Amino acid sequence: MDQAQEISNKIIQLVREAQGGTMLGVRLGASLRVYFPTFNAYTYRCRNLRHFIRTYVPAVSEKGRSGADVLYTITDVTTQNAFPFVPQDSPTQAPGDPEYVRLPTSTYNWKAYSNPAHPFVIAVNRETGALQVFPEDMALTEPLVVLPKPTAEFHSEIAREFTSNLPEPLRTSLAALLHDPKWYVRFSSVAMRNGVGTKMGSI
Repeated sequence: MDQAQEISNKIIQLVREAQGGTMLGVRLGASLRVYFPTFNAYTYRCRNLRHFIRTYVPAVSEKGRSGADVLYTITDVTTQNAFPFVPQDSPTQAPGDPEYVRLPTSTYNWKAYSNPAHPFVIAVNRETGALQVFPEDMALTEPLVVLPKPTAEFHSEIAREFTSNLPEPLRTSLAALLHDPKWYVRFSSVAMRNGVGTKMGSI
């Protein structure tokens, strides 16, 4: 077991055993350093403990706040962080199609999967279907398998297809942005301002 997983397991244990099943971030950080004195979130490409928990500890979620501090609790891992297999009789699956899995939809997980430049990747456990986020340069072994990220070209194709179905003059405005190598910087905000941003996200 790597240290990131050990730290993750300890965080889960600390929160689960806390009074009322909740724990403030400042107390969690202090307790964690009793077991891992040299813990530093930057080692795992995280800005702070909160970022580390969001990235590596899907079983712990933010319940709320107490002043400026975050209050953590245990969440349902099976519904939040697993790829549930679609049953054979599901109406969304055509007969004869191979089984497929749902993509992660939390903000951090989705960016790790969808953004080619993101420093993290999504890996799925072949045996359990559970997913976890890892630094992209971390060596993973079976049963963990990294989900390939969509390429920048694939994102461009989606944007072009989306734009082609829009009414004028919005279609021309968004199409013009696609000629810029960094089209994605403005594309989403322009789509949102014109009330079609959520449609883009549903493609």
